[in-house]
Amino acid sequence: SPSAHFANLNLRLNDNARDELRVDPSDSATGEDVVPVVERRGDGGGGGRGRGRGDLSVENGVAVRPVSRAYYKLDQVFADRIVLGRYRDALFSSWASRGGVNGNGAAAIVPSGLDLGASPGGWTQVLHSRLLEGGGDGGAGASASSFSPVRVVSVDPAVLAHRVSSLSGVRHVRSDLTSPEAAADLASDAPYDAVVCDASEDGRRALRKVRECLENVAKVASSGEVLRLPALLVVTLKLPHKTRDSVGRNLDRIC
Repeated sequence: SPSAHFANLNLRLNDNARDELRVDPSDSATGEDVVPVVERRGDGGGGGRGRGRGDLSVENGVAVRPVSRAYYKLDQVFADRIVLGRYRDALFSSWASRGGVNGNGAAAIVPSGLDLGASPGGWTQVLHSRLLEGGGDGGAGASASSFSPVRVVSVDPAVLAHRVSSLSGVRHVRSDLTSPEAAADLASDAPYDAVVCDASEDGRRALRKVRECLENVAKVASSGEVLRLPALLVVTLKLPHKTRDSVGRNLDRIC
């Protein structure tokens, strides 16, 4: 049942919140790398925060360099089977099948993703690596030479980390996601296999902006479509000043 699913998911989220995080941030003004940081999830005010040793964690033999803590939120959608449930296998199989090649050796359908409010690029990292592998269990440092090509469009007026913007197939649109100019630009890569948003906005405002952005893209896209089904849509609903009782009320208003 849905209630049992969400109860189980809450337990998993709380368990994962105790894990240590490895973060390799970038300068917000230049996009250049700065000294890595190790954090323990759930610590407030810098508790448990310390300088990294310079070594990188390794996932499936691939060096992973998450540019932000936000990386781990989207990565869990892919890594934890319970989050997407039965939809997961169908979605990932579809992505994997789109990465084939045609008779000329080029990708028949290039898997594509759209990251709204992307800076500094943690969710772009996840989207890029997972689309490369058809949703499989890969890392943020996966080599594009080992997989079929992908496209990820990252929308944010702020800077992306250089190691994110330099990933093969990543394109940074430096614009507010609701601007008409952005819609015309994003339409050139539509339809998308995945659209994600972790913008620093109130939940209701973020949803309104995402909807406006996608509606604007649909109006100018040659196909009139924004999503290539089956597709993934993930939006973080940030609820300021939340309490246990207020979360449900906010979700009711949003949904």
